[in-house]
Amino acid sequence: MFDDELGSVLHVAVRATGVELLVSVTGELDGSTEHQLRSVLDEAWSGPSRGPVIVDLTGLSFFGSGGISDMLVATERAASQTRFLGYVVGNNRSVVRPLSVIGLLDRLPVYATVQQARAAATPDDLSGVGVSSL
Repeated sequence: MFDDELGSVLHVAVRATGVELLVSVTGELDGSTEHQLRSVLDEAWSGPSRGPVIVDLTGLSFFGSGGISDMLVATERAASQTRFLGYVVGNNRSVVRPLSVIGLLDRLPVYATVQQARAAATPDDLSGVGVSSL
């Protein structure tokens, strides 16, 4: 849990399943907390695993421009490393609405469920080879 001086709270939980890295994010993702998610994703990119990274954003209560910026940077970095990256947004209006308004909902690798994100990963992604469909 990360709590900043403005009262924003962000929880980031990381679970390696042996096949994928599942990052669950809850709370408020804004300019004062975004560095926490960025740090976790930076560690994922520099780690030895080449498997899929799935970021579950369904537990966010606030999703600010800093979170959107981090999504764009992480998506670009995943593509440059030929890694699968998927964002789970479900029907969370805190996330879906801003992405929709600025036209990114259909341009980013977003999925309704973790299972759908897993299904979108290619067999090479799941074996850790790192071929991506992004």
